[in-house]
Amino acid sequence: MNIRAPHVWIVQVEGDSMRDAGIFDGSLLVVDRSISPTAGHIVLAYVDNQPLVKRLARSTAGWVLESANPAYKSIAPSEYGTIEVFGVVTWDLTPHAL
Repeated sequence: MNIRAPHVWIVQVEGDSMRDAGIFDGSLLVVDRSISPTAGHIVLAYVDNQPLVKRLARSTAGWVLESANPAYKSIAPSEYGTIEVFGVVTWDLTPHAL
């Protein structure tokens, strides 16, 4: 992985909707825009221009964005106007020295 590549981004997470996937509030994620997203990938997506980190799933109605915390419901296609998958999460970076 080349973190200096123009298609690789590092983003910081806000919230706990993906905690059961090991992604916590404040986590740093490596997002790769060169990977084609498929069902099962954790992705950074923009839903009606709001950034979200969710697991991508497919339903008969279209793409579903699933949380990894039972306190949050999945986002079905009927609940958003536009969705753009920005990239696929490839790494979760954990700080050890602050």
